[in-house]
Amino acid sequence: MEKLKIKTFKINGIVVRAVTVMGFAHIIGKSASTVRRYEHEGTIPPCIFKIKGYRYYPVSLAEETAKIIETFKGSERPPAEKVAQIHELFENERRKYAY
Repeated sequence: MEKLKIKTFKINGIVVRAVTVMGFAHIIGKSASTVRRYEHEGTIPPCIFKIKGYRYYPVSLAEETAKIIETFKGSERPPAEKVAQIHELFENERRKYAY
């Protein structure tokens, strides 16, 4: 198994450990294509940061999202309350780095 690549960025004075879509997928236990599908379908909001054309997610956000996603059953549509929890996590994370 390939080692998880974590990058460190400073966003508005806050040090953030972040991963790309591949790293996010690894942390939540899904494939990168599933993460992209989840974004397209609205199950998860778009990435938190785009830096030099790459999409990044804070590691802490990925870990919290994984706890919710692991409750999803197979290929069934995720329950609305779980999707709402994920959206709230992302919104709270965005607020941390707002100007």
